[in-house]
Amino acid sequence: MADGQRFSVTFLTIDEVSGILRRYMVTGESAAGSYLRIEDLIVTRRPGISFMVTALNDLIRNNEYPGSPVDPEQ
Repeated sequence: MADGQRFSVTFLTIDEVSGILRRYMVTGESAAGSYLRIEDLIVTRRPGISFMVTALNDLIRNNEYPGSPVDPEQ
């Protein structure tokens, strides 16, 4: 960001989320795959940089990402 702040986000596809939940069913994690909790998670339909950029651009344009021009947390 212009003021030196940095933000991070985790991107996963729908298929990856499904795979994690299936694995958790076996391992017993997260109430046997009942949920997945990841702070700052963005789920995309498909993998790839273009999907990530599209998601971030939309969040920034709609002031839904930290550091957006009208970020309510600032």
